[in-house]
Amino acid sequence: DEPDFHPVRLGFGTARYPSHYWDTTSELADKAAQYGYSGTALNDTFGPDIGIAKVLHDNGYDNKVALIKFAIGGTYFYPRGNGDNRTWAAPNGTLYKAYVTYVKACLAELSETYNVYLDAMFWMQGESDTQSQEAVDSYESNMTQFVRQLRVDFAEYNPDFMFYDAFIRSDMLNDIKEKLANDNIYYRNIQSKGLKYNTQPIGNIDYAHYDADDEIKLGKLFAQAYIKDFPVV
Repeated sequence: DEPDFHPVRLGFGTARYPSHYWDTTSELADKAAQYGYSGTALNDTFGPDIGIAKVLHDNGYDNKVALIKFAIGGTYFYPRGNGDNRTWAAPNGTLYKAYVTYVKACLAELSETYNVYLDAMFWMQGESDTQSQEAVDSYESNMTQFVRQLRVDFAEYNPDFMFYDAFIRSDMLNDIKEKLANDNIYYRNIQSKGLKYNTQPIGNIDYAHYDADDEIKLGKLFAQAYIKDFPVV
């Protein structure tokens, strides 16, 4: 939809349905269960952006950084051939084109009020590209083309933005991510291996997503890497 910027509610997530607010540093899934919310509702509650915002706030970045969030689950580069078109393949993948269009709209809106500079992109993806050997074998070339095309499409805001790529739970792609970071000066790996994904929601575990606290930890890892490269001025 149209860009809509607003301050992050630090330390909070919100359920999708009635307006209950919970401290996401506690056992969010337990509290949600008291209201009868399912795993589906929790998936719409918050992401690593909560952790990113908290670290930035604690280190003096208020009113200096805007987060543009584009989050789609179960995405991939290698085509599945089953009518599913959630592909990041650059430059013509459905999600790639939607992402570029949306982020450019957000940057244009910010530019009406601020001098805008694109510092970084945070990337957490890959599990869906471990489901076939063909997808694994093509991941390096697909990611290389993806980041290269992003630098072309966002050149007016900074072609040398830092690309932060988080490790996934499976090791099948992490060596590729590490190689990409070693080969590219503006590419960093986030060592997110070990974050928990097998205890929540209680009674209906969602193995495809991190547990509540660890989802926030992922955001904190992104932000800690960011503030190291981009100290506040």
